[in-house]
Amino acid sequence: IRAIDAKLVNGWTPFAEDYNPEKQITIREAIEKIVQLKCNGAEERTVYTYRSRKTVFLQWLKHKKLELKYIYAMDKALAMEYMDWLQLEKKIGPRTYNGYLTDMRTFFNAMKERSMIRVNPFLSVSKLREKEKHRKSFSDAELMKLKNYLLQHDNDFLTVCQYCYYAILRPVEICRLKVENIDLERRVIIINADQSKNDKRHIIPLMPELWERLKKLGIDTMPKHWYIVSKGFRPGEKHIREKNISERFKIIRETLKLPAHCEFYSLKDTAAERMRKAGYDIKFIKQLFRHHDITITDMYMSSF
Repeated sequence: IRAIDAKLVNGWTPFAEDYNPEKQITIREAIEKIVQLKCNGAEERTVYTYRSRKTVFLQWLKHKKLELKYIYAMDKALAMEYMDWLQLEKKIGPRTYNGYLTDMRTFFNAMKERSMIRVNPFLSVSKLREKEKHRKSFSDAELMKLKNYLLQHDNDFLTVCQYCYYAILRPVEICRLKVENIDLERRVIIINADQSKNDKRHIIPLMPELWERLKKLGIDTMPKHWYIVSKGFRPGEKHIREKNISERFKIIRETLKLPAHCEFYSLKDTAAERMRKAGYDIKFIKQLFRHHDITITDMYMSSF
C-alpha cells in the first residue's frame, strides 16, 4: 500500500484507458529517451541543441525536486512554470524563449505519439512576441566598399571595425580594453570581468587577419596601460566612449550612402553569416561569440 501511495504522489494513475507501461516512467526517463531518439541521425547542430535543452530541463527538474515524478504529472502548470523559470533564472530573451518552447513541444509531441502522455502541456504555452531586428548584415559589395574607403581615408578606424568583425568585440569592450589584454604570442584577447559587458572573464582567439594587423601596428611594443582605442581611434592613454564609435560609423555610412540597416554591430552579424556559409564548427563559433549556451548560438546562426 505504501508503495502504491508513493507512486500516486509522483503522478502515477491506474485509471488510464489507454494504459501503456511506458507511461509510468518518470519525467526524467521520458525526456532522456525522447532526446536520444530525436538525436539519432540528426545533424550535428541539432544534436547539440537538443542535448542542451535536455540538460537545462533536467537542471530545472532537480531544482524543483521533480526527477522522480511520473510523466503524467507534467501538466500545463508545470510547463508554464518551467518557461517562467527560463525567463527569470536563465535571463533568456523572447527569441531564445520561443526556441526552447518549440523544442519542448517537439519532445512532448513525441511522447504523445508513444502514448506516454495524453496531452502535450507545452501546446498551452504561448510564444512571446519578438522584437524585429532592424540591423542587418553587410552585402559583399557593401563590406568591400567600407573596407576600401577606410584603407584610403581612415586606417585607424579600420582597426576598430576589425575588432568587431574578427574578435566579435562589443563597442563598450573595445573602449575598455588595454594593450595588456592582447597577447600576440598566445594569439588571444583576454577580457577581464570588469571590461566585459556581461561581467564575465573571457579568452577569445585572435583570428589570423586581426593578428597580422595588430602585429604590423606594433601593439605589443606599446605601453601596457594604454587603451587599444583612444583619441583618433588609435591606441593611447585616454579612454573614449562607445558613443564615439557609433557616431564615427554613422558619418562614414552617410558618406558612402550605405543603407540605414548597416550599423557598426552589423559587422558581427556579417562575420557570423560568413562563418556559417564557410562551415565553421559551432563550438568554435560559440566560443568566439561568447554565448553561454550552444542553443543560443544555434538560434543566432539560424537567423541567417
